[in-house]
Amino acid sequence: MEVTKSNFYNLIPTIKEAIDKCDFIAIDCELTGLNTINNINAFDTQKQYYDKVRKNSKDFLIIQYGLCIFRYDKESQIYKQQGYNFYIFQISVNKHAPDHRFLCQSSSIDFLVKCGFDFNKLFKEGIPYLNANEEERYRGSLSDVQKIRADQLQNPFTPDKSNQTTSV
Repeated sequence: MEVTKSNFYNLIPTIKEAIDKCDFIAIDCELTGLNTINNINAFDTQKQYYDKVRKNSKDFLIIQYGLCIFRYDKESQIYKQQGYNFYIFQISVNKHAPDHRFLCQSSSIDFLVKCGFDFNKLFKEGIPYLNANEEERYRGSLSDVQKIRADQLQNPFTPDKSNQTTSV
């Protein structure tokens, strides 16, 4: 099931309930690039390989987050699954939120196009988000703005003393 900003809030309760009842979850991400060539060789351990791919991919955006939830059905003795594809796109909501670069690798975009990825849906309906560090900075900026506005509301007519003249 596709999850976009239009249906996100309606689907979240269903998704949370499915997660609470599941036996296991599989996660997949689509990125705008991977850059897997740098420093990777055939003798890397799985951890070394993962660490290198992770490091080499940090400049690219995650544009789709796949979540597949599995639950064992005792009656039919099979696993049943429900999949969710979250279109996610970091957009700048205002001047206090970060404005992200969109870096991509042509081979990754070509792969996504060949697999039928809907870029129009991504840009029009992608769920906006911030990572933890960005959220903390954004909340700090908002807090500062709120303090300034509160001070202005409490003292709306405080005269500017630098422009006053005195008579002798």
